[in-house]
Amino acid sequence: MIVCSLLSNGVVALFGPLSVSPVSTHTQSICDALEIPHVESRWDFQLQRDDLSINLYPKPSVLSKAYVDLVKAWNWKVFAIAYENNEGIIRVQDFLKEAERNNWQILLYQFVSGQPYRDTFWEINKSKTRVVNIVLDVKRQNLVNVLRHAQQVGMMTEIHSYLITSLSIPSSS
Repeated sequence: MIVCSLLSNGVVALFGPLSVSPVSTHTQSICDALEIPHVESRWDFQLQRDDLSINLYPKPSVLSKAYVDLVKAWNWKVFAIAYENNEGIIRVQDFLKEAERNNWQILLYQFVSGQPYRDTFWEINKSKTRVVNIVLDVKRQNLVNVLRHAQQVGMMTEIHSYLITSLSIPSSS
């Protein structure tokens, strides 16, 4: 394991990994046990840290409030939320809590695993409510493909607006 190799070479702190995986949990456990500082920068809604671990990613509740504040500032009253996985619904739950208070109409869509993203965009496009504002919560590595599919169904025009919840935008290839 890479972590063990690094520790045997005398490192004094570990940075990463960037993704949520069993490796990240193992790395944190090893650092906790050996009292080695551990620095991460990834979304983690569980937030169970000891004194030697820090996550530089913004706290999920603060980030969620910022998204809601943006929608309020942009005066969106009708919008869709399109998310990729169950963690996405956790990230956008504050929208659902604020909907009634702000008189928002929210249409909720989950991209279906194994199906083209354009299928969900077609659904959004065909909804009875004309949706031009979309909160998009997808994995960073899928973002370019998702936006390409939105373009293919005519949902990347000058009238469409997107709030992308990923804090890291990939470079297009």
